[in-house]
Amino acid sequence: MVCGLKTIKYLLFGFNALFWATGAIILAIGIWTKASPGSYDAFLGNKGYKTSANVMLATGSVVMVVGFLGCCGAARESKCMLGWFFAFLLLIFCAEITAGILAFIHKDEVKKEMKKEMQDLMSKHYGFNHEVTFDVDHLQSQLKCCGFRSYRDWANSTWYKDNTNKEVPASCCKSDSDKPTCYQRSTFDVANIFTKGCLEELEDFVQDHLMIIGAIGVAISCVQLLGMIFSCALFCSNDI
Repeated sequence: MVCGLKTIKYLLFGFNALFWATGAIILAIGIWTKASPGSYDAFLGNKGYKTSANVMLATGSVVMVVGFLGCCGAARESKCMLGWFFAFLLLIFCAEITAGILAFIHKDEVKKEMKKEMQDLMSKHYGFNHEVTFDVDHLQSQLKCCGFRSYRDWANSTWYKDNTNKEVPASCCKSDSDKPTCYQRSTFDVANIFTKGCLEELEDFVQDHLMIIGAIGVAISCVQLLGMIFSCALFCSNDI
């Protein structure tokens, strides 16, 4: 019995060390996201860029605290710390389930807001707001797209009316094209630019990443369940 509890203790300690390291990584990503300019989140609506950064900062901090409590509780065999660890782990687990359910329920609203935000930024603010211009150029060059639904959408934008000699922004040009001339109306050739719309490309990008995040979330939840089982077994033992 004692040998089995010792095994559980070391497994729980190792789990929490890994859990703490995961929290540190999440926190680092949150800091990088908040500090670095230019992100696809600028098009997700409802200040998605700031929200995602703040969520990662908060999550990373909480996970690190919980991992530290678990490590100390397992190492010192402290029922108080193990109890707090179990409670925090259960709270995080319930929050993850709730977040997953809410994300599924509101996914159509997120898509609708993303469409509205992207169309508004491209048609009204591109070329006049430095941050928006940077974000749109970053989006088009990285996802190899042009315009909202296609490159033709630029003809309906405020930027197009203000730039009478340009057909599309320079960020629509392919890497192997002659950028100083490929977007000029006098030398414009559709073969030299990206023709797919950015809305479709961004939706595909988000969908692919959500699937990866979902798979990682399920894996982390399973590990959390194991952590709760180990902490319960150690907490309920009469040997500590």
